[in-house]
Amino acid sequence: MEKVVKNGLVITSVQEAQVQLQNGLKNGDKDLLKQALMHLNPEALRNAKLVTKYQMHAAAFMSLIQKNISLAACSVQSLAGAFLRTFEAGLSVSPEARECYVIPRQGQAEIQIGYVAYTTRIAAKGNFVVTSEVVLEGEYFKAFTSSGQGVTFEHRISPTRNKYTQKIIGAYAILKNQKTGAILDFAYLGEAELNNLRLRNTYQKNASKTQSAGAKKGAWETDEAAMSQAKAIKQLVLRSTGCLELTALDEQVFVQDLSGELETVAYQADAETIDAEIDTSGQILNECLALLGKWEQEQDPAQKDAIRKAFLELASTNTAHISTETQSEIKIMYAKMPRQITA
Repeated sequence: MEKVVKNGLVITSVQEAQVQLQNGLKNGDKDLLKQALMHLNPEALRNAKLVTKYQMHAAAFMSLIQKNISLAACSVQSLAGAFLRTFEAGLSVSPEARECYVIPRQGQAEIQIGYVAYTTRIAAKGNFVVTSEVVLEGEYFKAFTSSGQGVTFEHRISPTRNKYTQKIIGAYAILKNQKTGAILDFAYLGEAELNNLRLRNTYQKNASKTQSAGAKKGAWETDEAAMSQAKAIKQLVLRSTGCLELTALDEQVFVQDLSGELETVAYQADAETIDAEIDTSGQILNECLALLGKWEQEQDPAQKDAIRKAFLELASTNTAHISTETQSEIKIMYAKMPRQITA
């Protein structure tokens, strides 16, 4: 590793880079901070194709730290981890890019991926385009699938709408064929579903020093529309994994935030209320297993997709009455049933 000398100190390892990162934060030494960030990933500095991108990423990350006192106070390990993970995933940390956000939470730097990262990553594949929007209170929205008719979709957007001040009652994402414009799939989350997904995050669920338990915090408070769209896109990705053919890097960006999020698309604004006293986990699990077996034996692609759709409908309409453990098992089964017809 190239030696870097700063004020008599020599950075010769990743561990030493972390130590000097801490010193740079403590002393407000911009040069030392930059050098420490630059040497957290020595492989990037040896790669001629990566070095410029790595230098730009280090500069952008350093700018975040300098502008946010709370972020600068986070643990060095969490900052180094956030820096390396965002670089390796190819995510810009620039606020203007809106791809991801590095957020200080209880002394730890955490990554919040924005919906722009999902749409641009899918568009880069060349065959698909994803659009996403929120539905505001008072707006007309309708979307459903018909056998042999494809997707029927209509959203009448008010010309005076303001998604930052009006109440959000839902969010949707649409996957289209880039060449024909045909709708391949869509996902819709109602207000209750969005709130349930938000509250799966411990930070959102628990009370803070200034807000009560369950209150919208962080990005959910400042940009609820963007967060809602991100949730809808992630649900769409989960539905369309076979169609999109996710790479390992895609999995790192998309699926890491989908853990525990069973597909719950109901295509209506109000989700079913969870009734803890009605548990049909065993019955639903057996029915899902039967459908999976049927899907594996079927040879016709159209019939396989029909079975896949029946599986999804069975799982999504019964989430209120099955345990979290069973939901996880069903999610694993669903991942084994990729879409067969993609156009």
